[in-house]
Amino acid sequence: MSLRGQISRSNHLQVLQKCTTLGHMEATRAQAWVDAVSDGASLRALASVLEINHVTVRRRIEGKDASLAVDIARHYGADPIEGLIAFGVITGDEAKRGGVQFALTEASDLQLAEEMVRRIKAGVRVYNAPLVVPDDEPKTAPGPSSSPKHASGGFAAGLVAAGKAATSSKHGEEKVRTEAEDLMPK
Repeated sequence: MSLRGQISRSNHLQVLQKCTTLGHMEATRAQAWVDAVSDGASLRALASVLEINHVTVRRRIEGKDASLAVDIARHYGADPIEGLIAFGVITGDEAKRGGVQFALTEASDLQLAEEMVRRIKAGVRVYNAPLVVPDDEPKTAPGPSSSPKHASGGFAAGLVAAGKAATSSKHGEEKVRTEAEDLMPK
């Protein structure tokens, strides 16, 4: 019986553990990802949807073919980056390197302001205390503030101003302003 036949498709963690002991970690990690994404589709079923021969599918999985990982991810609506990691083409650290900077660059000013408001709300809920600017940062925040070091009022007021500048729609501006005003000390 082949290694693939021995492995239960319902538990992918066991797949990785079993293959580590057998010395087939990389090929199995790729196969486990394919199984998880395709809901355990057979090689013939994969070949059919990808319009290639099932022997070619097996060979490309075993060879950790990056383009196959991307093709499978596209067909099944999965994250191709996870496929590239599973196929050993890139590491998780490599995948993270450009992601944050790219996302920040692509986000609109309104999206950035909304994310800042969401994080402030989460921080206030978790710690139930005002936010404080660390000593090594500038002591003033945009907008009016009761204390130069105390950032909850000034920062939230700054968000209101940022919301005005960042949004072209009245709805977006009001949303950011309302959420930021809720954070200001009364």
